[in-house]
Amino acid sequence: MLLPFANPPYSQDNVEKLIRFCTSPQNRHKPFFLLMPNYFVKKNYYIEKVDNGQSLRPFYVAPRKRYRYRTPKGGRDQGHDCEKTLAVVGHEIGHSILHHNWALLLVTMGNLFVLFFSYGVFQSTPSIVTSFGFSENETGNAFLKIQCFMAVYGMAVMPIWNILMNAFVRQLEFAADRYAVRLGHDISSSLLKISITNKADFNPDWLHSWYHLSHPPLMERMEAAKAYQATLSKKQK
Repeated sequence: MLLPFANPPYSQDNVEKLIRFCTSPQNRHKPFFLLMPNYFVKKNYYIEKVDNGQSLRPFYVAPRKRYRYRTPKGGRDQGHDCEKTLAVVGHEIGHSILHHNWALLLVTMGNLFVLFFSYGVFQSTPSIVTSFGFSENETGNAFLKIQCFMAVYGMAVMPIWNILMNAFVRQLEFAADRYAVRLGHDISSSLLKISITNKADFNPDWLHSWYHLSHPPLMERMEAAKAYQATLSKKQK
């Protein structure tokens, strides 16, 4: 069964494409259901493809009360800037083109290696339990070794790993920004709009940012993008 839906805001030619898809030769004999305002039934493309009195026999269901769609606050007055969207898309494509997903996978595998290696060290070291006054072969030593491992790994290894991981991810973000700049997009304006929408701190404390934030602060990214754009301009000259 074919059940496509059309939902607000019914932008551009979305509904027309949906109707053409539902009435295409490969889908013509499948039932379909469309949820949309009733003014679409008066469109020429709807009459031509659906309500033409030929093979299709549509029926309609309407609510007793008039349906009112309220746009969320700020949803219509923000506008749509295609250039900002293209810049963000270029940034995300940069992650894919530069194989950042594979880089993150390798780093995650490295983290798992450190995890299991550390656990093996704790399991094969008798002094982990004997230093607490327990005998080497006493019942419950395995639980004590796990507790010691979790405490040491969580308080000593993970903080350092988080700092290194943040530094690595930041370099990937800078690289994706540079890719968007190479495509000719203004990534700075897109980053600014995203930060304003998310109510992010434009220039947080460097120590807090260094430890807690995986993405570079807005000001650093904008300065890096501006510097790279200047470098490209010099090369083109």
